Amino acid sequence: MKEASLWNYIKKGLVGRGLLNRIESSVGNGIPDVLFCIPQKFLWIELKYVKEWPKRNSTKVKLPLRPEQVIWINSRGNLSGLVFVLIKIENDFFLIKHNEINELYANGSTKDEWIDTFKNRKRYWSRRIDFSQLMEMFY
Repeated sequence: MKEASLWNYIKKGLVGRGLLNRIESSVGNGIPDVLFCIPQKFLWIELKYVKEWPKRNSTKVKLPLRPEQVIWINSRGNLSGLVFVLIKIENDFFLIKHNEINELYANGSTKDEWIDTFKNRKRYWSRRIDFSQLMEMFY
């Protein structure tokens, strides 16, 4: 699954739950990939895909964002709180809120740290996203 496949998977899973648009913009750098409209809210979602976890358990994985994406996510997220990164690493999915990206972008975390952190926050799924649970995270 590449980022385009991740988009198709998300689109299929969120059908009928709101209005979903893929954003292809030359207006500015850093704009997230998806605009998702649900009652009373506009959400921005940046999609990221990492093919596999590192072979060594102690190796940290950083959030693969460009600097302009970090700026965009932080500035808009600090105003509305409605900017997310949805990342798939190998067979694991994580939903990251805007105020969590800086640490993962700068320092990263090991596979176990990623899973433990987001499992506790109910924003981790192995193999398949529970789209009902994902929707709860947006309200």
